[in-house]
Amino acid sequence: MNIKNTAVNKNSFLIFSLVFLFFIMERPSIINGLIRIYGMNFGFILKITYIFAILLISSIGFFAIYYAANIKSKYKWIFFILILFPTLITDVFGMIFTQPMFYGDYLGIKLAIANINDALSEYGKLLLYPLIRGIFLFLAFRLSTTFINNSGIKSIVLIACYMIIFTSICVFKKGGYTGKIPSLFSVYSFEIASLFDKKKYDYNYKGALFNPNGNKKDNIVLIVDESIRSDFINGKEPSAGLNVKTNKNWNVYDFGIATSGSNCSATSNIILRKGPKPDNLDVTIYQNPLIWDYAKKSGYKTTLIDAQNNGKNHDYFDTEEREMIDNNVNTTEYKSDTDIAIALKGLLKNTGNFIMVIKRGAHFPYAKSYPDSFKPEFKWDYINKNPTRIEYARAISYQTGGFFEELLKESVTPSTLMIYTSDHGQNLKDAPGGTHCTATGEPYPGEGIVPLLLIANETSDLISSSSKKNYNNTSHFNIFSTLLYYFGYENNDYLKHYEPALIEPINKYGYFSYGSPFGYFNSKPLFKKVD
Repeated sequence: MNIKNTAVNKNSFLIFSLVFLFFIMERPSIINGLIRIYGMNFGFILKITYIFAILLISSIGFFAIYYAANIKSKYKWIFFILILFPTLITDVFGMIFTQPMFYGDYLGIKLAIANINDALSEYGKLLLYPLIRGIFLFLAFRLSTTFINNSGIKSIVLIACYMIIFTSICVFKKGGYTGKIPSLFSVYSFEIASLFDKKKYDYNYKGALFNPNGNKKDNIVLIVDESIRSDFINGKEPSAGLNVKTNKNWNVYDFGIATSGSNCSATSNIILRKGPKPDNLDVTIYQNPLIWDYAKKSGYKTTLIDAQNNGKNHDYFDTEEREMIDNNVNTTEYKSDTDIAIALKGLLKNTGNFIMVIKRGAHFPYAKSYPDSFKPEFKWDYINKNPTRIEYARAISYQTGGFFEELLKESVTPSTLMIYTSDHGQNLKDAPGGTHCTATGEPYPGEGIVPLLLIANETSDLISSSSKKNYNNTSHFNIFSTLLYYFGYENNDYLKHYEPALIEPINKYGYFSYGSPFGYFNSKPLFKKVD
């Protein structure tokens, strides 16, 4: 009997130790969270209370896993998968962004699901760490021989308790305060919390607020590049990236550094298509009609050239919006952004077009944006200090450089205006964290600075003077009204509802939004100032 008890005790200790190793190896570690709390500037009693609460919640999560490992039934492996899956997500996120995943981060990941292949190419090697953690979890489940009575029920009850606590904190604290709690089942809790994050208003697709009554361009194009930071297009350093200049066919008007609507693709793109006011972003992004409605009301044929996903499963596109678009160009066979330029030139031979282009640009992994044989060199020390920056600059030179080389080498007859910008900038190892889409914490300012060019086949004193007066003062919030102006709408109408157009005096805004543009649980959207 003593030998049997000894064996049981040894096995119990082994399983306990393996689960503990899996638990304590979380990235960022619970220990770091406790240290941060202890270092905070509030009273000792409050610190102890916080630490006790976190340890209590941690214990609930720990024993939920421990009991799951001691389930006798083969169904224990369902628990194993349900425990391991969120670990893969939260650990990789923690290693990339050097912070725990919050609710806003989770929503951002869901919105970027269309880019899952790019993410795996860029960060797939980081999966090794959570998989090593998973080995300890697997061994705990596999080697357990001391089954505990009703351990399945106990595990389910503890998991439910943990998720209720986690979800409640997330909802009542508007997406915050969960970072110091172990993220064991946080992915599931965030999804449940999203059910309580109700929309504030009906989402409008149509309902143009006024009628066109002025002169309009024959063709208007909005070109949204991917992940292009402003200092890599027409930057002060001529060898920094790409220089787009006026030639005999096209006039290029440079508005300098602009702030993006957001540091994440989906939000910037919907801001460009909706034209919300930044001081009332969470309301007007629901209520404003889409740009397609204004274009069609002004008599334009609407076209989307989306080289990323054909207007599906990203950037807040949905079926109802796609039905507003007359021509959704199939880009699945496009090999580079040069193919976009070829298709665009063909469309611009005719009149009456409003075209929105979403380029592939320089999305990570940068090295996959150009062939191995493409190896231009750069003189800027900032680029050459880091292999990532070299790959990024090459991606811009190949994708965006090839696009403009093809597009601008010949003119078109119809009166045409093109607005060029990017969805967001980049953090090129300038600060800890990801390249962009920082949804919580402090985003790097470079995530929200983008180029802004107006390109026309006719000279314009108005655009020329405005580009000088508004140089480095503009943002994405000024683009929607610019489109309205050239659609033929009067500024007396649109200035009541939208920000000034690029050809009007602009007071520098200097902020970009991050996280959800709709706000979390009726809170206001977050903004980051760019100096």
